Amino acid sequence: MNACINLGSQEIVLLLVLGIVWIIPFALIIYTLIDLFKRDFTNKSTERILIIFLIAFVPILGSLIYLFGLRKEYPLK
Repeated sequence: MNACINLGSQEIVLLLVLGIVWIIPFALIIYTLIDLFKRDFTNKSTERILIIFLIAFVPILGSLIYLFGLRKEYPLK
């Protein structure tokens, strides 16, 4: 069986755009989670759990809320 994929330039551009559309939010979520665990949540461990749930259920919006709103409240370890 000969499996030959014949892609034109439009399909290749579409695949690249879709790849970027998936990679950027994924990288944002990973960066947010790494930053979240670098912060000091002494006596506020429930807040960390709530932020993780926010990122889990609303990934892009939760990441943006944390990075631009809540991140400044917690110092680095």
